[in-house]
Amino acid sequence: MISSQAMGAGISEIHFTKRELELLALIMEGSSNEEIAQMLMISTETVKRYIHNIYQKLEVKNRVQAVKKIKENHLIRRCLL
Repeated sequence: MISSQAMGAGISEIHFTKRELELLALIMEGSSNEEIAQMLMISTETVKRYIHNIYQKLEVKNRVQAVKKIKENHLIRRCLL
């Protein structure tokens, strides 16, 4: 769980599932949807669904914004501890 205090004003608490955290880590590494699907042994449609959910939680519209928000707020480090 990431608290709004830890991330900055205006950002609500975000709860990521274990699988979403796996995808976040792979997104941060620059993996494509196809690569993520192969690594996690799931379909690309399932990857897209997870990524859509992640974007909604982060309140972003694309991968670049997601990575930026994760880095700016140090989300990936806090999530994986």
